[in-house]
Amino acid sequence: PVHRNQHATLDVTVAATGVGPTPTGMVRLVDDDTILGGTDQTLDPGGIASFDITDRFTIGEHNIMLIYQGDANYAGDIKFVKVNRTPKPR
Repeated sequence: PVHRNQHATLDVTVAATGVGPTPTGMVRLVDDDTILGGTDQTLDPGGIASFDITDRFTIGEHNIMLIYQGDANYAGDIKFVKVNRTPKPR
């Protein structure tokens, strides 16, 4: 769970299936019609993109769409991940 005012990041790793170069390119996270972070993130040399999700969600469960836009070696792909924001315990 992610609580209000609690710093939280969501790291997305894009990896090749089998042998091949590390994927490059851009990743987008979408919650409903909102692009999280306001923009796409570029994968680092390890194929990872980090998104600051601090206070990005209303309370409840969110089905986040992860969009890898592809590169010269790999086709794009779409996956989903659930993020649950709970009220901060008292």
